[in-house]
Amino acid sequence: MKKNGYLSGQFLIQLAIGLYFALSGLLGIMGYNQGVNQLFNGINKLTGTTNYLPLIISILFALAGSGMILGLFLSIKNSFIYFVVFVLWIVYIIMNFFTDNFIKPNLLIWLKDLSLQLIILAGLWNTTQRIK
Repeated sequence: MKKNGYLSGQFLIQLAIGLYFALSGLLGIMGYNQGVNQLFNGINKLTGTTNYLPLIISILFALAGSGMILGLFLSIKNSFIYFVVFVLWIVYIIMNFFTDNFIKPNLLIWLKDLSLQLIILAGLWNTTQRIK
């Protein structure tokens, strides 16, 4: 989407977040220890079990990211889907930063990583507000 010949900030934010979700989902599907799998590795350590939830969440992230990117070029008005992704991202932040990894490995690194997730959350909020 262009605005007076320049790319809008909303376009770039949605593109960046869409790429982040799509690539995080892909990495999760491929089994790498990044993105979504960090959360589930902690849960699996606590419970001592393995499950298919990381794969399902990775597929959902890949679909959400692809949908966000496609929404830039097609007229897709799925504000409900963006809102669901927003709520799920809040759950992800709470589970990843406050249940197993609270202030680990130290406060500064924890705050830096949390701030990145909050930037993504703010971008998701911006996207949900733009679509309404």
